[in-house]
Amino acid sequence: MAESLRIAVVSPHHPSESAWGLTHTLSAICRQMVGAGNFVRVYYPVRGYDPPAPHDWEGVAVTPVGWARWRHLPFGPDLEFSRHTAGRLEPGIDVVLAHNENGGAPVIHRARRLRRRTGRSGPVAVHAFHGVALKFLQLGRSRRPDRLRPRLGYYSDWLALRYLEGGGARRADACVVCSAAIGRELRALYGIPESRIHVIYNGVEPEATPTPEERSEARRSLGLVDGTAALAFMGQDTYRKGLDVATGAVQRLNQRGQPTVLLNIGNSVPSDGPVRSFGVVDPATKRRLLVASDAFVLPTRYEGLPAVVQEAAALHVPVVTTAAANVEWGTPGRDFVLVAPNTAEATADAIAPLLVSEERRRTIAENGFRELGSRRYDQQTGEYLALFRSLLAGGTG
Repeated sequence: MAESLRIAVVSPHHPSESAWGLTHTLSAICRQMVGAGNFVRVYYPVRGYDPPAPHDWEGVAVTPVGWARWRHLPFGPDLEFSRHTAGRLEPGIDVVLAHNENGGAPVIHRARRLRRRTGRSGPVAVHAFHGVALKFLQLGRSRRPDRLRPRLGYYSDWLALRYLEGGGARRADACVVCSAAIGRELRALYGIPESRIHVIYNGVEPEATPTPEERSEARRSLGLVDGTAALAFMGQDTYRKGLDVATGAVQRLNQRGQPTVLLNIGNSVPSDGPVRSFGVVDPATKRRLLVASDAFVLPTRYEGLPAVVQEAAALHVPVVTTAAANVEWGTPGRDFVLVAPNTAEATADAIAPLLVSEERRRTIAENGFRELGSRRYDQQTGEYLALFRSLLAGGTG
């Protein structure tokens, strides 16, 4: 059995928070690491200087880190959280696993200083990216008013991310990305050498295969009558995920004589017309909504690799998405439906053949399950642990 590791994980949320795809993935791999005999401590931010006491969550040690003073600065909470977390890192740890801007330059720098001071092989510093925050910032720039104050705000945010996220990536012993496309973003935006970038695809929870009876009951519980198609959409950042495009596609399908509703999951956008919103839901409700759907639609504008695509595929729901989702394995048209260009009209055109052919839905769903929905969290965790041990042994991963 491999020697156990002491791993410090810097997370944007408490590991019990399941509404965010990143945190949900982190929670799963942290539990898997503990199950493999390792010690894992998760640091997460709490507003205020009187955070809850450190505690245990499903075998994972959890340490809340308070922040309050720097909230007026660009990315001030992230800066302060990273600084306070860096001060709590213990000399005996083997690995620091930071994520995006939340565990940026201060945490990675502290890990490297600990290694130099103790003369040990660790801690090694790994910076993981499920998307590049600087790219998210650039994506939203067009939505800001073209006035002096918004322009100055954008530049301040840009500088903060260059330090937090870019500084962490440059200082890390290795950068882990959830898709090769994110690796290309790191090289283009921060100049990270390709040799220090490692692709580890996300996993997904094993799911029981839905039965026809479960699907019929799920549709019945939602009041979906025969002849009405149901499409699922899931995401909190509704503009980036393309809720406007999905809504427009549903409207066009209804105008063409195909009764269709959109089951909108995971955000606060209210129900309106053919859009039925459910907000943040528990795992059982999420399963019921996906199982009731004829297809899962994610017309996203930018992703690392969306966990929701894999979750839908794991439930044998055909996936319709864009090239920006960075689904890098499987074949478009066989394992999932690729929309181009990313418009409501093109999305409706891509969905329409699925709704009129149950056989086509079934074929894409089964192929999609094999290619997209069958990779498990234990595979993802095993690849992380192999990278950690390679770095500790003096390798490059």
